[in-house]
Amino acid sequence: MEKRQSNRFNVYFNADIISEKAVFNGFVGNLSENGLYARISAADSRIVFPDFADFCLRLRLPDKEYLNLLCRLIWSSEILLKNTYCESAYNMGFEILSPVPEYSAFHENMLMENFNERLKQYLQ
Repeated sequence: MEKRQSNRFNVYFNADIISEKAVFNGFVGNLSENGLYARISAADSRIVFPDFADFCLRLRLPDKEYLNLLCRLIWSSEILLKNTYCESAYNMGFEILSPVPEYSAFHENMLMENFNERLKQYLQ
């Protein structure tokens, strides 16, 4: 995936990050048309997430709808959690592979809301 080519929106959506071997609870912190940032809240500190591995992200939207997105891990970094034994958080950057129509419509709505909000601020 090349460097970011589209705008990212800061969000906070609960998400499950699903690999072939495990399901991790976390959240999505920002997203764009073709990518997103996610964080696994707490997991074993010995996990190695191989770059360019495919994952399914089960994203919970504000209306409580779930979207399943096939994603490819582009990067990850571990954050050691204080006051815990052998636990870490993981920041992860994903490329969305073949976004489903529901995700594309959701992203388009976010673009319009963002544009309208910026226009309203400009006109004040």
